[in-house]
Amino acid sequence: RVHIHKIIPFLTRPGLLISNTIKLSRWISEHVNETNKSFVSYSHRENHYDRVNNSEVRNQKIQYLEFGVFKGDSIRWWAKQNNNPSSQFYGFDTFEGLPEKWGVYTKGAFFSHIPEISDSRVNFIKGLFQDTMQPFLKEVQLNKRLVIHLDADLFSSTLFALTSLAP
Repeated sequence: RVHIHKIIPFLTRPGLLISNTIKLSRWISEHVNETNKSFVSYSHRENHYDRVNNSEVRNQKIQYLEFGVFKGDSIRWWAKQNNNPSSQFYGFDTFEGLPEKWGVYTKGAFFSHIPEISDSRVNFIKGLFQDTMQPFLKEVQLNKRLVIHLDADLFSSTLFALTSLAP
């Protein structure tokens, strides 16, 4: 009886990284071609935002939900680009850094203060997603076009946000 998980547990994270990288590579090779390559390959995230904004949003009233705000660069970009007065922007983050160790990053890495953005359409929800999502979803009616930005560092946090928004 060999309990390999007890002998080499340190290989779990690198193994998941390799597995997920292979899956992503397979997906890219099956879905990305010369026709759509320009739509999925960007040297800077703002180029991607610009593509989505210009092709899908076009200054419509939106509800922008961002999970993992850090210093607020992305939510600030979207609020600046979309000047529809009926749009709403919500940024979810602990603003206390990572809630647990993640790879080479220690608990608390990526600490940031709540960004100061003088746009009244921008709101920040401080806390863990599992503590803040359900009250938010009970309070806020998601009835506009949604733009969802998932930028949490932890898979479990991203999965929680996705499953909470699934309905």
